[in-house]
Amino acid sequence: MYEKKLRELFQESKENAEQALEEEDSSTAASYYEKCGDILMEQAKNSSGKRKENKEELAQEYYELRDNLLGKSSSMKREVEVGDEEEFSGDAERFIQQTNISWEDVAGLEETKKELKESFALAAIEDKPGAVEQLHTILLYGPPGTGKSLLASAIAGSHDYPFFNVKLSQALSKYYGESGKIISSLFETARERSPSIVFFDEMDSVAFSRGGQMDEASRRVLSTLLTELSGFDTENEEVMFIGATNAPWDLDPAVLSRMERTVYVPLPDRETVKRILELNTREEGVDVSADLSEVAERCVSNNFSGREVKNLAQDAVRRMVEGENQSLESLSEKSVDEIKDYDLKTRPLTLDHFENALDNISPKTDTELLEKYRDWDIEY
Repeated sequence: MYEKKLRELFQESKENAEQALEEEDSSTAASYYEKCGDILMEQAKNSSGKRKENKEELAQEYYELRDNLLGKSSSMKREVEVGDEEEFSGDAERFIQQTNISWEDVAGLEETKKELKESFALAAIEDKPGAVEQLHTILLYGPPGTGKSLLASAIAGSHDYPFFNVKLSQALSKYYGESGKIISSLFETARERSPSIVFFDEMDSVAFSRGGQMDEASRRVLSTLLTELSGFDTENEEVMFIGATNAPWDLDPAVLSRMERTVYVPLPDRETVKRILELNTREEGVDVSADLSEVAERCVSNNFSGREVKNLAQDAVRRMVEGENQSLESLSEKSVDEIKDYDLKTRPLTLDHFENALDNISPKTDTELLEKYRDWDIEY
C-alpha cells in the first residue's frame, strides 16, 4: 500500500512539473522534479539489486532536470548573501509534503500510536488548565525500519497539516550554502503555515554529542536547531517538532533536554508482522496459501523490522511471479503494446516462496542492539 502511494505521488509530482513547464514556471517545475527524485530514492531504499540501481539512476536524472531548470550544477555551491530571506523561504517550502498517510496505514504499534495520539490531542486542545502544557517536541527512536517516518506522516496526514519532512543530510548539503539560515527559514515558514508538523529524520547525523568531531556546517545547524527548539518553550504556536533517530545515545544532551517526550518505536510483534504481510500480499491482489502466522513467527524470532517484513513479502511475490512466468525475460523483445497485453500468471504464495525470500534478507537488528535500546529507555 505504501509503494502504491509512492507511485501515485510520483505521478502527481511529474504531472505538476510538466504543467509548470507549460506555464513557463521553471522554479515550480524544478521543485516538483526534485520531489520526483526524492520519491524514487525512497523507492530505491525499499528495493534491492538491479531495481534499486535503476531507481537511483532515474532519481539522478530528475535531479539533473531540476538543476538544469535552476541553471545550477548539483555540485555547485550557492553563495548566500545577507538579505536573502525570500530565497531561503522558497528553499523551506520545498520540504513541505501533503501526506495522505493515516493511522490506518500504520500496521500495529498500537501502544506507540496511542501515546502519539494523546500527545497530539493535548497539544491541540485550546480550553485546558495552565498546568496542562502544550506539547511541542517529540523524539521517536528505535531500530531502523520500524516506521518512525510513517508515524510522523500519519500525524500530519490524519489532520491534513503541512508536513515539513527534512533529512538533515539535505540541510547540510553544500548546495544550500549556509545551512543554519535554511533551518531558521524552515521553522519560520512552519509558523506561517501552522498548524504544521516539522519532522527531522536522521537526527543523529547532526545532533550528536558536541564532544566529538563536528564540521562547521554541522555546528551551525545544531546551534540553530537548539535555538529554534528553545523558542518553542515560550511561544504559543501550533507547530509540533518530531525528531527521529536510530541512535538516541549519540544525541547531544542539549537536544535531548529539549525533547518534551521520547517515544520508543519497537520492532513489530507477531500480529503486526502478519498484518504487514497481508497488506503487501492479499490486499494488493496476491493470494496466500501459506500460514502467515508461521511466517510471522519466523520474522519475529529473527528480529525483522517492519521494512524488512515488507521487503520479505515483495521478494516472495517476485519469486512466485518469476516461477509462473518463464517468458518474462523474452518480453523485452516485444513492443510496449504487446507487453501491456501480456497475461501475467499468478498463484497463491506458498511457504516455500517465503522461506526462499527469508534466506535473501539479513535483519539489521540483533539482540545486543535491542538491549542497548532497552538500557537507554530505562536511563531516559
